[in-house]
This record gives sequence, C-alpha cells and structure tokens, in this order.
Amino acid sequence: MGDRAGWADYNSGGFDTFVASSDLNALASGTAAANYKMGSAIDNSGTNAFYYGDLEIVFRDGTPADTTVTTGSGTPYIDVYLLPSLDGGTRYPTTNGGTSAGPTQEGLKARRHDLPASTALGIIVVPRLILPLYFKGMINWVGGVSFPSNNNCLCRLKRYGERGNLT
Repeated sequence: MGDRAGWADYNSGGFDTFVASSDLNALASGTAAANYKMGSAIDNSGTNAFYYGDLEIVFRDGTPADTTVTTGSGTPYIDVYLLPSLDGGTRYPTTNGGTSAGPTQEGLKARRHDLPASTALGIIVVPRLILPLYFKGMINWVGGVSFPSNNNCLCRLKRYGERGNLT
C-alpha cells in the first residue's frame, strides 16, 4: 500500500491486538458461548485512523515458534465481528455474557471466512475489513479443532489505507 499517495499502514508495521493470546489458549471449536472471544477497545480515530484492516491469526507452539493446526472435516470457518462504539469508546453493543459470548445483534458480523477442510494451517488472514472509529474485535472459531494450549497464538489486526483525520 505504500506506493499509493496518501496511503500508509498503522505504526509503520505495527499491529493491534484483536483478541489477547491468553483468550485464545485452547480455544475450542463451535458455536457455543465459550467459542466466542472478544478483544479490548481499539481507537481508530484522529491521526491513528485508517479505513481498512487485515486480521491475522498465527498459530504458535510453546517455544513460541510458528506451528500449524489441521482444520476439521466439513465446513470449517471463522466469523469476525466488529463491535462499534458510537459515543467515542464508552459503550459497545451488548454481547451474550461479556467477553466469552457472541453479540446479540447478528448484523455486527464483519465477515465469515471459510477455511479449507482437513488442511494444516499456520496463518489465517481475513483481508479488507472496513473499520469503525472506535470498536472491539470478536471472533467465533468453528475450525473443527482447538487452538494450541500455550498462550502463544496471535490474533492481531493490521490497519491501513488512506491516512487522515476521520473524527
């Protein structure tokens, strides 16, 4: 994106934590409340504002070194939610029980990202999310297998686009 006039990426290569590594620890697959994980608030306003973001999930072992997980058979996927705050980061949409449940409003799903079945994956990228000014990220993992149980996996957001003051 750096070759486009006025385009940049956040913090020259930096990432936002979308969901904390500790919340991904042994995250099981499914659609029950425990399979949803929500991250902390992200301020995408002012001079830190960017129009787009790419979500990256990196599976890591206990070293931590990159590793793979093999998705289940059938139709594995991950749902990505962006929970916007309309009052500048004070209040966010209601979820079913806080940080470990899905949103009560289905329209907040930003993307369902299908995964190949029975395939070893090391990194998952969900590209081109359109970002609100203030938001929390949430994922629902339905990959058919649990995340590694080591607190080392990453779920992070790379913001980019035309840089500007979006407030």
